[in-house]
Amino acid sequence: MLRSGLLEILRTFSLKEYREFGEYVVSPFFNKNEAVIKLYDYIRLNFSDMNSDKLVKEMVFSEIFPNVEYNDGFMRTIMFNLTQLAEDYLAYNNYKRTGINEQLHLIKVLNSRNLDKHVNKSINTATEKVNKYDHEDESYFLDMFLIEKEKNVLYDRTKKLLNKKDITEHDLTKEAEYLIRFFFIHILKRYRYLLNRETVMNMKYSPELLDEILDYIAKNNEKYSNLPSLTGLVSQVQLLRTEDDEHFFRCKSLYLDLDNSIGRGERYNGLVLISGYCTTQHYKGRTDMLKEYFEIQKFRVKHEIVKMNKNEYVTTVYYTGVITAAVLLNEVEWGEMFINKYKNELHPESRDSAYNYAMARIREKQKKYEESMDYLKDVKLENVFYKVNVKSLMSKLYYSLGHINQLTDQLDTYRKFLKNDELINDDFRRVNLNYVKLLTDLVKLKENTGRVKADEFRKKLEETDTISKSWLFEKLDELGK
Repeated sequence: MLRSGLLEILRTFSLKEYREFGEYVVSPFFNKNEAVIKLYDYIRLNFSDMNSDKLVKEMVFSEIFPNVEYNDGFMRTIMFNLTQLAEDYLAYNNYKRTGINEQLHLIKVLNSRNLDKHVNKSINTATEKVNKYDHEDESYFLDMFLIEKEKNVLYDRTKKLLNKKDITEHDLTKEAEYLIRFFFIHILKRYRYLLNRETVMNMKYSPELLDEILDYIAKNNEKYSNLPSLTGLVSQVQLLRTEDDEHFFRCKSLYLDLDNSIGRGERYNGLVLISGYCTTQHYKGRTDMLKEYFEIQKFRVKHEIVKMNKNEYVTTVYYTGVITAAVLLNEVEWGEMFINKYKNELHPESRDSAYNYAMARIREKQKKYEESMDYLKDVKLENVFYKVNVKSLMSKLYYSLGHINQLTDQLDTYRKFLKNDELINDDFRRVNLNYVKLLTDLVKLKENTGRVKADEFRKKLEETDTISKSWLFEKLDELGK
């Protein structure tokens, strides 16, 4: 088979990119090696069948160099050269299409050659392009900083300050102002990621300068209050640090308002974060936060903000989380709509497992336990959260079907897994362990095999933070005790 790195890159190309890459390869400016062009032409003809024997090195060589003895060293060289061209094409494509990269490089070259009129013209062109950005975010401030930097290079080189009258109105502070805004947004995004990771996994970070940055922004509120891309990040970071509902509702108000200038990507991230906050608080026993969570998800579905970008996949965590909320709130019909609407937008490798788990949740809620069990058996345990959720649902099904021996064994496995897995965060571990203890007591109450009393169990259930609390109450009521 041809060098795997080459095929890995080419498999990601769209048809348009493949055509453009062909023009790139045959251009004498980028490539003068005829052997590389022949290799590209052969691969192009077999583009739709990259896993066939037609792409075995020896076969390819015999096709593009008939009547020539196979030379492995030469074949490896032209494959390497074509790989380099593919990488160069991707870099060139990204350079041409991303922001104002091309204009900035041109401005720098023109500045270095003292072509002042051309510099001014190119600066104006770049500024006009940046001012057409949809929102003032990280990219906007970085690009404006880089433009101002080149403006100041031109100013320092051309202005002769012999006396006060030579001072113009050129604002030398803008470069720093744009850089500071870029830095604040960039660093707060990074710290949001780290702090959010702390809540999801059992990890601890120490973000440098975070207190100082937040204090500075608060003291200069008038300067930054009209910049939602920054104020939203401040509220998110404060929410992660303090778990104060005041910051939650600020974020909710901001990210559910489609009239502000927040970009789609940052709105998506903000909605994901406050959704996670709702989930965490729900684990801690706050039933009101489940309704808040579901309201946010209905907004995301209505306005198609379930993915960062339209060409990305819906995450399995989001997909299964929404169904869990729908089931808990008895929104079964809406839940089935969601399952079917987004099934084909899941990653192919995890699609079947996510769909089967979601349908298992729905069928369990509909008391179709055997059907739910059939769906659950086809779920592959791809990560720690899947494992926990599947074990939780399986325990409900065993209980509802009266398979007490299997349930007892499964609860023991469930308990050991929760205690030993280091990736599970403390809150998630605690509410799941509480569930295992409560269900164990419920089984004893049902089977009359222990000293558990119904009134004591009910009181304990009321006072304990646990997953599936409403389900446990439902099963207790069914016992009539």
